[in-house]
Amino acid sequence: MDSANGDSSTPPTPSTPTGEHKSTLMALHSQYSSLLSNNLTAGLKSSEHNRKQWRAAIKHAISMNNVTNAFENLLGGSYTKLVTKFGYVFEREIGQGAFGKVYRVKNQNSGEHFAVKSFEKDSLPMVLEQFEIEKRVLKALPPEFRLVTLHETLEDDQYNYLVLEYCSGGDLYSIIEQHEIPEDTVRILAAEAVLAIQSIHRNGFCHRDIKPDNFILDETGQLKLCDFGFCAPLREDGKVDNNMSVGTPEYIAPEVLLASEKNALYTRECDWWSLGIVIFEMVFGYTPFQTPNLLRTYTIIKDFKTYFRWPDSPDISQEAKDFIKGLICDVDVRLSYEQIRGHPFMKSIDWSSLERGGETTRSLDLQSRTGGKPITPPIAEVVSSPARPKFPPVALPPHLRKPPPLPTSGPPPPESSS
Repeated sequence: MDSANGDSSTPPTPSTPTGEHKSTLMALHSQYSSLLSNNLTAGLKSSEHNRKQWRAAIKHAISMNNVTNAFENLLGGSYTKLVTKFGYVFEREIGQGAFGKVYRVKNQNSGEHFAVKSFEKDSLPMVLEQFEIEKRVLKALPPEFRLVTLHETLEDDQYNYLVLEYCSGGDLYSIIEQHEIPEDTVRILAAEAVLAIQSIHRNGFCHRDIKPDNFILDETGQLKLCDFGFCAPLREDGKVDNNMSVGTPEYIAPEVLLASEKNALYTRECDWWSLGIVIFEMVFGYTPFQTPNLLRTYTIIKDFKTYFRWPDSPDISQEAKDFIKGLICDVDVRLSYEQIRGHPFMKSIDWSSLERGGETTRSLDLQSRTGGKPITPPIAEVVSSPARPKFPPVALPPHLRKPPPLPTSGPPPPESSS
């Protein structure tokens, strides 16, 4: 249901900070002042760094303590006028994509939680286009278990909103960043991702931005696909009715990069390439073609046969390697959906059960990369990692995990196995 109201929305009256939260903010402010005074001689750049550090610390405290809008106003930031007049109560920010922020809200009547994506109406034309695409795709999609569903769309004088199904388990990127994922768990998560991607294809769209950030988990660990702003309709022959190179650099298929150069169309199989990159990242903790330079990354992807190599650790099965290489390969020999389901790596998957949501990742027991506790569903609510920039980014963000250095030229050294 669409709702519209041209009246200016009035932010809720700030509530009085509790003593505990006020003490936290005062302590952070004191720390910030100390940092500034200790770095005055270092110049504006250092002071600006510490100011951002302080704001980040307060924002983290807000997210952990679920403080009201009054505390967010203390940051001095430009926060969305949320949709209280539409029957939703703002709770907190849970993520930020390339084109808008995401908030957790609660319906005042039912008490049900939803995720709300907000888009400023005076944004760049590209942002507004992404909103319209995502809205159209979400409205066109029938209810699918593996796809995040649209509840309703709303707008006020300043923002457009998408009210979406809320999943409290965070995104897959956060899981990869913090935990080492055993091969058996990778298999289940990969199978769920396969069903999600096939759901999009079956409904006549190519996703074109498959990456860990766009897979989110509910509280039982079920994987769902979200963020449909880069979707494009599929023609009857399976080709994408658009030859633009879009997506997130590390996950873009070579044929997508080459399409605009050759004035050719690519197919939905580009999503399976991206899934191969995601599975590689689940296993090894980083993507295979990651470099600090955007153009270098694209060059390596287009010449992937020269630069792809297996890391020394962790050791994985030959079936897993064959499966990954069956996705990270030329499009004319890439695994199809039917071949993916029948691959030896997936032989233990009960697909009919998984399609009904009968098999979950309740046995998640992941080795922490950062010293945190293992994850065992029901998954505690987490705040997703900040979204990585979409195409074309200014620069790739730093990662906690560092890939092995790529050579400046020449083929990789010979492999000892596989």
